[in-house]
Amino acid sequence: ELSETDTWCDEIPLNGALIRIDIEASSTQRDYPANVALVGDAGHTMTALLRQLDGHIAAAGIGSDEMAALREKNAVLTPLQRKHVKVLDVLRAALPDDGIVASDVTQLAYTGNFHFPCSKPRSWFHPSGYCTLGWAMPAAIGAKLALPDTAVSAIAGDGGFLFTATELGTAVEQKLPIPIILWNNDGLGQIRDDMITKGIPQIGVSPVNPDYLMLAESFGCYATRPDSLESLQAAISDAFTADAPTLIEVRQDSPFLEDA
Repeated sequence: ELSETDTWCDEIPLNGALIRIDIEASSTQRDYPANVALVGDAGHTMTALLRQLDGHIAAAGIGSDEMAALREKNAVLTPLQRKHVKVLDVLRAALPDDGIVASDVTQLAYTGNFHFPCSKPRSWFHPSGYCTLGWAMPAAIGAKLALPDTAVSAIAGDGGFLFTATELGTAVEQKLPIPIILWNNDGLGQIRDDMITKGIPQIGVSPVNPDYLMLAESFGCYATRPDSLESLQAAISDAFTADAPTLIEVRQDSPFLEDA
């Protein structure tokens, strides 16, 4: 749909004509007006276009190695995103290839949307579009119940986590071994940062936080606050074989996330 929450940038530079397909006519002119607007189901429309183009498509493609090189060349990370990458890389190392991540609306997941590598489909789930705060926990529980033999993890920010924190009780009742990585920046970080950037008074973006380890333990979860990348990876790995969920709190200001 090319909204900001779909593209994760303010504006995509388009250097040519834009052809848009959407089942809703008005959406073909939203945000990025189309030079050619095709109204219809995307799958059916693409199938019909391929039939029309049969025999007229030049052989072209880009290999995975070349794609990786382009991605590396064009990756410009902020200091905060470099912290995110350290955590995401540890999660990737601990998670099996077919493992699942349910991510919440948090800056850590925003970086993961373009950085976290997945070799299998349906491995990274994020509530794009609606930006549903509190989505990760229920989604991870549902995924683990549906695929009990698959490793499932959740990523949430401290602000979003509180929307559905009571679902820890459900995960404990079901004895689900889900590592929940809680990125704690003491508030609704993205909204707070945007307010600062735009000179807007910071209202309602720094709520009072509980002690998350005590909160998780009160539900019967395991809980830990790692003090190194090595202990973070160990905590995630151990959580996949536990008899209850594990809340793993990673503070944004943790010294081990700072650049050397």
